[in-house]
Amino acid sequence: MKNTVLSSRHNWLFPLLLLTACAGNTIYHDRVDFARGSWSAADTVHFSVLVADTSHFYDIYLNLRNKGNYPFSNLYVAIKTVAPTGASLSDTVEFILANARGEWLGRGFGDLWQSSSLYKSGIKFPHTGVYNFSVRQIMRPDALSGVSDFGMKIVKRNR
Repeated sequence: MKNTVLSSRHNWLFPLLLLTACAGNTIYHDRVDFARGSWSAADTVHFSVLVADTSHFYDIYLNLRNKGNYPFSNLYVAIKTVAPTGASLSDTVEFILANARGEWLGRGFGDLWQSSSLYKSGIKFPHTGVYNFSVRQIMRPDALSGVSDFGMKIVKRNR
């Protein structure tokens, strides 16, 4: 009986250890808040990531939080990546935020929805140094209402 009480009192330990282990693989995680709840086409979001280890594979996630009043079911962004050597790469990414019935697909709490999209999977950075990522929304309206923040997360893969 004493062991049962002891183990039930420590049930929080395993999820905490698991969360800490997963967080240990994150080499970068940041977001930019849009104070007015609107992302203007003129507002470019910048992330500077120091890459010290080129021997591992990485996954890059893009994260978006939107309010329920966001007027679209998707979001297009243009991403420019500049390596420490000056070489650059440009991409266009579409976030699918709602299904055909208009139901939000991300995780929600109240009127705020969070979506995460895998941008690049299993990549190796070819050089050590700072990689600069610039992201801008490229939807038709100049200002997208209902956007709370946009972020990036880079995770080292386990081998």
